[in-house]
Amino acid sequence: MSSRTKFPTGVRSAPSTSTALVEARIRFRFPRGFPWEAVFERNPDAEFLLVNRIPTPPHHIVAEMRIRSPSERDWVAEVRTVKGVESVQSLENSGRPDMYRYRWSPPTYLPSMLERYDLIGVVPILCSRGFGTFSIALSKGRLASFVREAKTHGFSVEILELRPFRGPEGFGGLTAKQLARFEAAVESGYFDVPRRTTLDELARRFDVRKSAFAESLALARRKVLLAAGRAILAEHGALLRNLAHPG
Repeated sequence: MSSRTKFPTGVRSAPSTSTALVEARIRFRFPRGFPWEAVFERNPDAEFLLVNRIPTPPHHIVAEMRIRSPSERDWVAEVRTVKGVESVQSLENSGRPDMYRYRWSPPTYLPSMLERYDLIGVVPILCSRGFGTFSIALSKGRLASFVREAKTHGFSVEILELRPFRGPEGFGGLTAKQLARFEAAVESGYFDVPRRTTLDELARRFDVRKSAFAESLALARRKVLLAAGRAILAEHGALLRNLAHPG
């Protein structure tokens, strides 16, 4: 696939200010020799949905991933074949079928690049047939810089959609279900100190299992926090950098 580093024509763009955020839907192809390449090639009918990712020192990532495939496979053994993966466990016994948690030491450039562009916690990322897709919110300048840097490491990047940042409630595909559950948690005082409700009570309101409600709420909260955090950083990033490096 050929890379398109220019913003697509016919798509509404954000106001031309240095700190205005744009929301981009991105598709990328992994470079040849990427650690996950062999797993993707052996399982072309599988979808790997990265739903949680936590950076851990020094340069590791602990991640949770949902794997969906019509073929039966020992996915723990499959993921263990990825170079740098140190441990894998199925989360089926904790009521989360098709979910796996793994600890990975990725290529050295990846953690620093993700951190530099505030992409460490971006979820979900859908990977299939050697491609990945995700949404991010960055200034147009930083988005262009990210695309250029990704190309230097062999990634092929295509911007599928570009629009002005719509705020936490719209960014990153916050689903109607996630929004409803997040709003219920806020309004019921789940985030208050002390809490005025529990996960059990909220799950009963929606007639779902506690574990399912907790996962949905965690994803919604992460999206809202990341979107709000990026908006603040985009607005005040230059000021903060100047304060940190006055010279």
